Amino acid sequence: MKTPMNEYIREVDIIRAIAIIGVLIVHATALTVVTLNPQSSLYGLYDFLNIAFKYGTPTFIFLSSFVLFRSYIHRSLAPALVKRFYLRRLVYIVLPYLLFSIIYVAMKSYFYYGFGEWWAWLYDLIVRIMTGKAHSHLYFVIISIQLYICFPLILKLLQSSRWMARNAYWIGFAIQWTFIVLNKYYLHLPNKGSWALSYFSFFMLGAYVGIHYSSLLKKFYLIRSSALPILSLILIWFVGLTAHFGLIHANRVYQISWHSFWYELAWNLHTASTAILIFYGVHHVSNRLPNAVLNLLSRLGQASFGIYLVHPLLLIAYEALVRVANPLWYHPSILLKGLFILVGSYIVVWLGSKTLQGMAPFVFGHTFTIRKETAG
Repeated sequence: MKTPMNEYIREVDIIRAIAIIGVLIVHATALTVVTLNPQSSLYGLYDFLNIAFKYGTPTFIFLSSFVLFRSYIHRSLAPALVKRFYLRRLVYIVLPYLLFSIIYVAMKSYFYYGFGEWWAWLYDLIVRIMTGKAHSHLYFVIISIQLYICFPLILKLLQSSRWMARNAYWIGFAIQWTFIVLNKYYLHLPNKGSWALSYFSFFMLGAYVGIHYSSLLKKFYLIRSSALPILSLILIWFVGLTAHFGLIHANRVYQISWHSFWYELAWNLHTASTAILIFYGVHHVSNRLPNAVLNLLSRLGQASFGIYLVHPLLLIAYEALVRVANPLWYHPSILLKGLFILVGSYIVVWLGSKTLQGMAPFVFGHTFTIRKETAG
């Protein structure tokens, strides 16, 4: 089944919706796994949710790369095209990132730290913007910006070498793990998680799928008649998830620590296999879902970048204002928190897009547009 390179792929927005739900579940349970007594009967459930749904950010990186390489792999990188590419990234990614970085730093300065001398505050703001540290979730955007900067060079390399295009994921995996080892023993970078090389395997996995999407679609249909390939992937996912959860849970509950490479490997295996399973699963079932569900997920996916930027504001407000004294209401309040940041963030982005109209992309990025999945 061959599809035009710039054809809108509805599954992309659905996968974005699943990815943002994963991010929100992790953030909604983050405070709980730190403050709840590990001996609580439900601690294991919260810990599992907090770990199992960590696929969100890697899936976003994988998906962004998929869209980029699918759109550009057969296009010549003329100067005008490269200029347009970077201009769109500036408008729809960098400007919203700068705006929300300022909002988060100003908010924390006002409520917690104070502003101090203006020049010191401004210097701190610039450092936080450059390192993705304006708030804990913004590392993802600074990683994306780094990958966008490198994209034309990586694209040129994959266009010029069929071998590199065929082995893109393994190349990305090798580069990522070379960086992990070098940083562990030699570089000692304080903000390793804000460097794109920490997520390079996901970027190159998306590149591989984007380049070979048409042929992979045919294989998806063939897989339906053979259970072995999908069962093998599910087994890899299960091993990765079990190892990832087991290692972190043992550390949080029993203070058992292992070499950092084991945590990295389990996370890498778990999240990469999850991204592929979601990608395959959505393509497998999307035509079978009711239109109402498809429309809801598509709208959520289209708003996902704005939701990602906005949701910590609602999370901070909820955790500051909602204090549950009655133990019977503690667990329902966590469920309510998750629903509040999901629905509330969506409403903020939707209302903001309606109000700002043409200015909305400068604040929330692309929202609520049935658009071609082209990055150009």
